Amino acid sequence: MWWLDTVAMFAIALGVTAVLNWAALRPFRRVAAAHWSERARLLWPVRRGAAIAGVAVPLAVWRVMFRTGHATVMEVVVSLLAVFAGGLLAGFVVHHAAFPQRRLREWISLMLCLIVLRYGPFFAWLFTGISSAFDMAAARPWLGVAIFMQLFVSSGAWLWLLRGLGLMHRGAPELEAMVRELAERLGVSVKHVWETAPVAANAVASPLWRAVVVSRETIEVLAPEELRSILAHELGHLGEPRRVTVLRALGGCWSAPLGALGWAVHGWGFAGVALVLATMVIWLRWTLRLSRSEEHRVDAVAREAVGSGEVAARALEKLHAAGSIPATLPTAQMTHPSLFDRMLAAGVTPDFERPAVPKRWGVNGWASLAVWVAANLMNFRHH
Repeated sequence: MWWLDTVAMFAIALGVTAVLNWAALRPFRRVAAAHWSERARLLWPVRRGAAIAGVAVPLAVWRVMFRTGHATVMEVVVSLLAVFAGGLLAGFVVHHAAFPQRRLREWISLMLCLIVLRYGPFFAWLFTGISSAFDMAAARPWLGVAIFMQLFVSSGAWLWLLRGLGLMHRGAPELEAMVRELAERLGVSVKHVWETAPVAANAVASPLWRAVVVSRETIEVLAPEELRSILAHELGHLGEPRRVTVLRALGGCWSAPLGALGWAVHGWGFAGVALVLATMVIWLRWTLRLSRSEEHRVDAVAREAVGSGEVAARALEKLHAAGSIPATLPTAQMTHPSLFDRMLAAGVTPDFERPAVPKRWGVNGWASLAVWVAANLMNFRHH
């Protein structure tokens, strides 16, 4: 039965991806006593490699094991969801190595949020494109799902989902008073101040909903003055021009060309696939460039609001250390400038030397691509 094959594909995708992730962590495990910046530098390519492995290995397993002869669209979609679920769950191996204090349930909550916010529109557009390659009529429901997911994420409506699930609640009176005092100083309006569960040290702002969201871990890690600097940074986003807000929302639609994948394949074959991918890459690079420009502006706003670049720089350093984010990263890959450069721009000399830029991917990323290529070669020879 096809569902037994689906369970087997899930288990194999989970097992293979987990083994690759575990093996790639070997350099990180050797530097347990090193400075946080060195540990983060070695962990980063493994984390990126885990993201690649969580897609490449499941696709390879699906390519080899799925029988496409008389499969329905629903069977295709369910089997793909199963193998991707296995690949994503295998990422806990890497997460636990970086954050051993966090439990599986907390990680699953974080991953569900990431799947909806970061991968939800991507996979919805991808399934739209795949479905249209089989049957254009069958792709219409997925097109509706993709449009809904894109609007849900880009508009910031996901904040209300977190509220409904109990993962976010109104901020403590002390936090709300701090936010409103800073908002009055900066001349921006804020309607909502929320706290999230302690799954990541971070803070975000939603210009559309006039909301500031702070994770509990951020509040625990930072001193009061450091927290003020982070809040001032987020409030700076609420003061961005409406034009920038619209452009950033459009930038979040970079995966939408995937919805035309089936149409492009039927019309131009491999050239159509290349056109879709090229459009996505150009769109994404433009989005990152716009985001970096806006981050420079709000950094200056935060420094002016707290009156000390050093406080803001130390706050950022603590958040990077808590999140195992490298102090130097390739600028083209990030929406924010690197920590080391932001500290220097604030007039603060870090108490550690500039780390080398992390490798692009860990062994798990490269090995998973090799598995994917091998699976496609096996399938090609079989046919």
